[in-house]
Amino acid sequence: MNRGGALAIVVFLLTLACVPARAQSDPDEIKRLRDAGEILPLQLIIDKLPAPHQGERLLEAELELLEDGRYVYELKTLSNNGTVWELQYDAHTAEILKINGEY
Repeated sequence: MNRGGALAIVVFLLTLACVPARAQSDPDEIKRLRDAGEILPLQLIIDKLPAPHQGERLLEAELELLEDGRYVYELKTLSNNGTVWELQYDAHTAEILKINGEY
């Protein structure tokens, strides 16, 4: 294989690795997933915010389907000092998967 072909394969593989999760925005589908016990209610996730993030302003909440078939809730909050936090939870277990903050 020539160098250009190898480079094309690497670029293709990197593109696949960067495919974003698919946001679930259909309220009927979200209700079906919740009623079937596949995801927890969003309010339960909000109630489980870690102590430093309780009382922060909720800017956004999304339910996303990852490539591995797992649903996650992504929440964005705004703290009193202006930091925007992104918290990611497993939508089935409420396990915190990621917390990132940026000004």
